[in-house]
Amino acid sequence: MRARIFLSACLSLAFSVGLGAINDANAAETLSFRRGSSCSLAISGISAAVEAPLELETELPSDPMKREKALAFDGERKVFASERTPQIEQQIAKMQAIQKLRLRLMHQELKERGMRVSSFRLVRSLADEVSAVGFGLYVVFENGVQDLMGSISYQTYGTREETISFRVDVAPRFRKLGVSTFLAAASIEDNPQTERIDSSLTESNILIFQRGLQMGLTPTEALARTPAMKLRRALGYSIDLDLSTVPNSDSDPVLEVIAVRDDLLQ
Repeated sequence: MRARIFLSACLSLAFSVGLGAINDANAAETLSFRRGSSCSLAISGISAAVEAPLELETELPSDPMKREKALAFDGERKVFASERTPQIEQQIAKMQAIQKLRLRLMHQELKERGMRVSSFRLVRSLADEVSAVGFGLYVVFENGVQDLMGSISYQTYGTREETISFRVDVAPRFRKLGVSTFLAAASIEDNPQTERIDSSLTESNILIFQRGLQMGLTPTEALARTPAMKLRRALGYSIDLDLSTVPNSDSDPVLEVIAVRDDLLQ
């Protein structure tokens, strides 16, 4: 069993630990999965669809008691994700397609920037505090150096864990490559029963929203211009105004935005 470290704070899942700390002997344990293994993520099939393969790993807390608790919690949550209804299967296939496309485009863009990519690594982490789960996406270059492209931490809740809220962080040099969309799709594939995405806008999204209102757009139109809402649209989720709290002026705060899976709004 290899020992690696990826998290500086388990709940934030910021994946900000320097690469020099990867071989820390006190780090969390990491399990590697490749195509055809027993990995819980269906995205193991992505590797065959891109030039640079995608390696999948699962990180667990190093403390035995915390590891057992994290696995138990994850198993309970997975009960709903494992129900293979037609809707679940369709959701998994859709999220896989999004990830395959994003990964292919990311690889192409990095090559155009002169970066020689060997592979990508997607690390799924179960935090010491079991309420949060996350993914970190790494790019591995041909010289062996690897760099964190972005990370996502998420929580699910509801009677069937059908609502998800997440936070995405992308390294500045890898922005505008679709990293956020890839990570969000990985999270929803991990929870294909997701019906709603619950979120509050970050400061940069709020500024874009406010500028839209100042331009004379309706609150719904202004909200649709934000990167956060564009990401949700790319995943097949649309704003539900009945469930959301959307301000009518640029001076009112955006309290809560609920995006619902498109097939449930029809």
